[in-house]
Amino acid sequence: MSVAEHAHAREWPPQPAALGRRHRRARGLRAWAAADVLGLALALAVWAAATSVQAAARVLPGQVTRVVDGDTLWFQPDEPGAPLVAVRLRGIDAPETCQAWGRQATAALREHVLRQGQGQGQPASLRVYGQDDYRRTLGALSVGGVDVNAALVAQGHAWAWRDVHGRSPYLQQEAAARSSLRGVHADAAAETPWDFRQRHGRCRK
Repeated sequence: MSVAEHAHAREWPPQPAALGRRHRRARGLRAWAAADVLGLALALAVWAAATSVQAAARVLPGQVTRVVDGDTLWFQPDEPGAPLVAVRLRGIDAPETCQAWGRQATAALREHVLRQGQGQGQPASLRVYGQDDYRRTLGALSVGGVDVNAALVAQGHAWAWRDVHGRSPYLQQEAAARSSLRGVHADAAAETPWDFRQRHGRCRK
């Protein structure tokens, strides 16, 4: 046996000390990789939460220039040169204009946002929550310190819009309006807007 072959034979099988060093090195690498993945996941979670809060906290001062129906309007931000914003009030669903109580719901929204007898918008603030499928801005409108979205539901001029899990920020207001038979809820046969649209489609503006 040559000197090289003899040296190789002495190294095989590996000695326990060598195996221990390899196992410790492997464990260290695995721990480092796990920590790296966990750190990346935490960083992404923090970034997502910050982005969500930032998006939800965006508030535009301005005024409503036109009411389209019971939950849709045009909003003019105060910022010079800012374009008009088509707004769909978030979390609510008012009757369609061609549906029972649709005209009353539209009139109620006008009463909340426009100066009586002038047709001009009162100072308002719009909290922005992204866009809907029609590229309208989803927002919560406040006029004179009043949450207009919540007020419309509480007065029976709109339903609380549920997500796929049945959640809505205005379920309590709807329940109170139902129990008091306010607005559209005075009619026991009142149809929700989403059921109406499913049967008849949207009204032609």
